[in-house]
Amino acid sequence: VLFRSVTFNYSIKTKPNYDEARLIIYNLLGEEVENVQMKPDNNKVDINTSNYKPGVYIYKIIADGELLKTDK
Repeated sequence: VLFRSVTFNYSIKTKPNYDEARLIIYNLLGEEVENVQMKPDNNKVDINTSNYKPGVYIYKIIADGELLKTDK
């Protein structure tokens, strides 16, 4: 089963008043496949994954240049 979109729910508690936060997704080769600005007044971001090849992806969340989370 291939997913057409994925919703990331997030809470950036360490930086409640951040100016900029981004969700960056990489494939296992380390190539960036998505870079999305996250809004402080919302707690989720929807990603259209219909163009992604099947496989494992790594994501990280950065707020004001500080790495907050990395996961797969």
